[in-house]
Amino acid sequence: MTPSYTKSAESAQALSSTNVEVSANENDLSDLLGPDPLPSIGTNLGAALYIAKRGFAVFPCREIAGLDYKGQPADVKSPYTRNGFKDATDDAAQIRQWWRQWPDALPALPTGERNGFSVLDLDRHDANEDGIAALQSLGFNPDTLSAFSVTSGSGGQHIYLQHAPGITNADSHLPAGINVRGQGGYVIAPGAVLPDGRRYQARGTLDLAKLPAWPAALLAPARAERDRDDLSDLLGPDPLPVNWNEVTRALDHIDPGCSRDEWIRVGMALHAASDGNQEAFELWDGWSAGATEPGKYNDRIMRGQWRSFSRREGIDIGTLFHIAGEYGWTRASLVDADDFDDLLESPKPKSGAAPSRLAFLTPADCEAAPSRGYLIKGLFAPGDVACIFGAPGAGKSLLAPHLGYAVAQGTETFGMRCKQGRVFYVAAEDPHGMRGRIKALRKARGEAEDIQLVEGVSNLLADKSPDLVALVAAVKEKRPALIFIDTLAMAFPGLEENDAKSMGRVVAVARHLAQWGAAVVLIHHDTKAEGATPRGHSLLNGALDVALHVKRDEAGVIRGKLTKNRNGTCERDIAFKIAVETGGIDEDGDTITLPRCLELKSSPVKSERLSPSVKAALVCLEGLGGTATEKAWRDACADGRSVSASDERESRVKAFKRAVEHLVRSSHVEFGSGLYRIPDGFDQDGDET
Repeated sequence: MTPSYTKSAESAQALSSTNVEVSANENDLSDLLGPDPLPSIGTNLGAALYIAKRGFAVFPCREIAGLDYKGQPADVKSPYTRNGFKDATDDAAQIRQWWRQWPDALPALPTGERNGFSVLDLDRHDANEDGIAALQSLGFNPDTLSAFSVTSGSGGQHIYLQHAPGITNADSHLPAGINVRGQGGYVIAPGAVLPDGRRYQARGTLDLAKLPAWPAALLAPARAERDRDDLSDLLGPDPLPVNWNEVTRALDHIDPGCSRDEWIRVGMALHAASDGNQEAFELWDGWSAGATEPGKYNDRIMRGQWRSFSRREGIDIGTLFHIAGEYGWTRASLVDADDFDDLLESPKPKSGAAPSRLAFLTPADCEAAPSRGYLIKGLFAPGDVACIFGAPGAGKSLLAPHLGYAVAQGTETFGMRCKQGRVFYVAAEDPHGMRGRIKALRKARGEAEDIQLVEGVSNLLADKSPDLVALVAAVKEKRPALIFIDTLAMAFPGLEENDAKSMGRVVAVARHLAQWGAAVVLIHHDTKAEGATPRGHSLLNGALDVALHVKRDEAGVIRGKLTKNRNGTCERDIAFKIAVETGGIDEDGDTITLPRCLELKSSPVKSERLSPSVKAALVCLEGLGGTATEKAWRDACADGRSVSASDERESRVKAFKRAVEHLVRSSHVEFGSGLYRIPDGFDQDGDET
């Protein structure tokens, strides 16, 4: 059998299905392959040039790891050029240029109007989905359906048929294993050779005039007539709104070192939910990069893999949620953030008109007005809404109960006076662990009957939440002075943190709990960038009276930096370390350890302006990590010109010595055990041992 290609009867030429001789002047590849002309069409460039010579447009493709038509892992054919099949040409010079750039490229043919044919692609990638057998089950013989067909490298079959308007790549009406390549599609060209030597073997003659029409039984069902303004056939069913916060939370549960099948389905789900936008790609790429197994993540294939995804029936964001569920994720309940009807109004007067919400004060009235009062002087005042925020494990849930314990006892904390009052500590995240912290504080600081751990709160977000109703009733009855909610995420499950209305619900609940005089402190996370505001919509930070950012430094000191404070300065030093109390013996006879906050107090460092020379020496020590031998520090200073600009090293060394004497004398630097060091600025509080 001798297949050939032609777009017109006049230009028809024969092409052997095995190894056809071509003249050197048509396929002289000496510029690429050396002085000997190509003896046959056994190369991909030779096949591309031969096909283009006969009027068909071609373009270069490559084989990469991707998905088959059902979304399963497979080797897929992906275009090399930026615009894919739209770049196809029959210009020999351009084709040669492509193969100079990509010598191993596979020639591909656009289907549809560009080349005048469409293709039935019968796959045999999966033993359970045999496209050839599926076509036979519909009553068609693949070997006689067309005068021209190609056996693919995987053993499938490409059957070439006349293209007609309306034939696209839609194939959902056909059995599994049968794909359609029409307008907007492409196939690997006959004669192409895969890297492992498998060939796309042609059978018959490709003559457009002799190709049969597309069988009516294989055409997609015609659409009913629609109003010309009805675009539902283009847009499809309305997609479900995607909660990207929930998607991110679900993705965090999935192991990036999962199977390739799961990895592909996660990517396809994100692609489908986002229409393949850049943000979703970065989310998938960042998650994939978390794989710890060597070679599991390859950034070089990510972009190509993402581009290979297309909408697949049955793959959407629900696929990702299903996978996450297998890793223990559960969807949080979502509520209407507008619905605050369950938050009770403050009591109104029994008789008479309601008082105006407006107040008009003269300067004298302002002077005579009572002070705001305090719970922790300079930090928390009655009616405040505050937030202690930081990264997981930073120490938020150690500092908060420590502050609460000080209020319950009426004792000073971090140099600030506390007004004694009842404290509610709502432990929504880890009640068992918080019991241990309270127990440790009791062992270290004695009894404090006015701090009460509140357990059982799991949802303050839902409309008419039983947890909120019960908590409001307890606050109204017992009138605590201070309420902690730890953490915001666990107490308000399903919260859309970046949505203004949803975060408004959090603020409304906190203000509602504060209406009887309590200060309400939310324990929350910071942003990934460890910024100066709590995570989520800026509405929360804007509504806060106090914001305290907790962060651990390299020395193990945990510092609280006030980023907002309506009750005093933001320059206050709040620093502590983790102390441990023993909590008895467990069932294995091991000692139970209970963590607590151990305050550090400021060391008296003389406040003075340092001379440029002395300051430069201090900066050099900081550059050495804050600790160094005298020689290392001296060399760092003497080798430069920041401490002294003298050309004489001896003079620079003398300047260094004068700077050291000053820094040690002023307590900016300490010396001990042969090392100079910059003190961390804090000493352990002598009241806590």
